Amino acid sequence: MKKILLVAKKTGVEPLGLMYLHSALNVCHNNEIEFCLVGNDDPKELSNKIHTFQPDIIGFSVWTGWHMQVKGICQATREQYPNIKIVIGGPHASWFAEDIDFADHVVIGGGCDAIVDIVAGGRTKTHRTRFSSILPIIPFRDKLYSQYPEFKNNTIKSMMASTGCAFRCAYCYNSNPIPEADGLKYRTVKSVIHEAREIFSNFPNTKLIFFQDDAFGFNINWLREFHTEWKENINKPLACQFRLEMVNYRYLSLLKKSGCTSVTFALESANHKIRKLIGRAQLTNTEMVNFAETVKGFDFKIRTEQMLGLPTSTIEDDLALLKINIDLNPAMAWTSIYVPYRGTPLGEYTVKQGLYHGSNEDIPQTFFEGSLLNFTPEHQKKIEILHKIYATCAKMENGHIVAREFIDSKDYSWENWYKISKENLFQYFYNL
Repeated sequence: MKKILLVAKKTGVEPLGLMYLHSALNVCHNNEIEFCLVGNDDPKELSNKIHTFQPDIIGFSVWTGWHMQVKGICQATREQYPNIKIVIGGPHASWFAEDIDFADHVVIGGGCDAIVDIVAGGRTKTHRTRFSSILPIIPFRDKLYSQYPEFKNNTIKSMMASTGCAFRCAYCYNSNPIPEADGLKYRTVKSVIHEAREIFSNFPNTKLIFFQDDAFGFNINWLREFHTEWKENINKPLACQFRLEMVNYRYLSLLKKSGCTSVTFALESANHKIRKLIGRAQLTNTEMVNFAETVKGFDFKIRTEQMLGLPTSTIEDDLALLKINIDLNPAMAWTSIYVPYRGTPLGEYTVKQGLYHGSNEDIPQTFFEGSLLNFTPEHQKKIEILHKIYATCAKMENGHIVAREFIDSKDYSWENWYKISKENLFQYFYNL
């Protein structure tokens, strides 16, 4: 029996990847498994966990941006506990395995087969497995939920019905596929229904399943079978994400009849040239708005997504997209700030154009922390402030005017925000 500590960055979403690994290890071995989710920039909880648990193996699921902190943690762990084996997996390991010189094992692709081999004594440094190898596995939730009851208490639980993505956006690593990224692959509907039934049975506070797939139900035949089985066997609300290019009456009808209540799709930019640059030019502005209105007509709650500070973009572009959101009136207009991940086509474009001179070592841990592009300091500050007020402005009829006045004022105090928003709301109310 081995003692294994599985580690990931703590976010608001339960770490499905770690739960998949736990399930794989439970099936094949009688192991003692613990979790540690690292919050913010303070790894003290992890240090304490290593000290008290004394694991044989520590497995990290790492994305680009968090990798530098993980590197420091691993180096410190090696000095204090030289006999602990360190395994690095996750997106960063899959695309930058050659840069990871601080681990005993590096996992490229899906980690379930690899972690089983490593625990069984496998000595290979680099392990390659298909991402879709996780599909037959149902995540084991009880252990993680017992350690982190906030996920158990959350009335929204996450699932995955597929791996991979059918699209190739230039800002995403899916646009630079590796052999292990074996395309869009689906679980059987039977397996999805089985997992959902377990969730609602074991965690009766659950009110909704959020499918984290990049483009849920892209295969319409799979969606048709899912719709029938979900309605007959589960009949509970669900939420999902999709691309507007997938929108048609048949697709939306199947979602609605399944019990889907909330949907997420990305607009990204109101500038068609920029959407072409980022690999999302399949739709014109008019088509994008029309498809979004079609979704709205099915009475879904809508969350839109967009990136501020895209390469070559201006504040005018970002405000134009805000106006589209105001007209569409989604339940939530979610924003991030573009991060130039090296190794993606768009990240390399920013370097060639002199917009970015860094490397992945200066990438922030999230995409909410400010722009790394060589915009003027004033432009960078406007992006940062617009990001903070975007969702609120999107719910105001004249929110684009409020946003422009506030970011142009250069006074970003709470008092000035109150003054500008109040004045504009009164002007709108009196039709001035």
